[in-house]
Amino acid sequence: MATLRKNGNTHSFDIMEKFAQHPFISSLVEGGQLQEYSAHFVYEGGYEDMPRAYGNGYMLVGDTAGFSFSNGMILQGMNYAISSGILAGEAAIEARKDNDFSAESLSRYQKKLDNSPAVLDKKNFQGISNVVWSPMVHRAMPALLESSLYSMLYESGNPKKHLSQIMMKSLKSSGMSSKDLMLQGYRLMRRM
Repeated sequence: MATLRKNGNTHSFDIMEKFAQHPFISSLVEGGQLQEYSAHFVYEGGYEDMPRAYGNGYMLVGDTAGFSFSNGMILQGMNYAISSGILAGEAAIEARKDNDFSAESLSRYQKKLDNSPAVLDKKNFQGISNVVWSPMVHRAMPALLESSLYSMLYESGNPKKHLSQIMMKSLKSSGMSSKDLMLQGYRLMRRM
């Protein structure tokens, strides 16, 4: 980003516009009409659900290949789009040298991907969507945190309680058992 800022490219639309004007690209998009601007596919599936990233005459990169990452707190994708695009470019150059764009030839792209952060992150965080998109994480746990913080920060004129007392009271009022909380916490820690 520092290099991009130094060169005056701080916005993604500026970078995309300069990309479209590049001599290798401009002839490919000349006469094309803008259909949609800045749309993204946020892939929520895990590694096991990713499509095959290559076939006869094509390679999938970025969002299309399922290269986005969400652990419930952050969402990433641009880094994977760039790295998968670079790897696809390398595979295309190699395929061009061989004058072979068959699925068998382009399978070298998958081999490159298998050692890249894009795929390794998907493998490392396999199954995370089952945890972070659960009703407990999106309903019960936020209610528990809200109740606890309210009890800690609200001035009622009564003596303050210890955090353990506040948490236990909030846990009881949330309808979640301490066993469920520990189990969900364990699942989150394993996946995150």
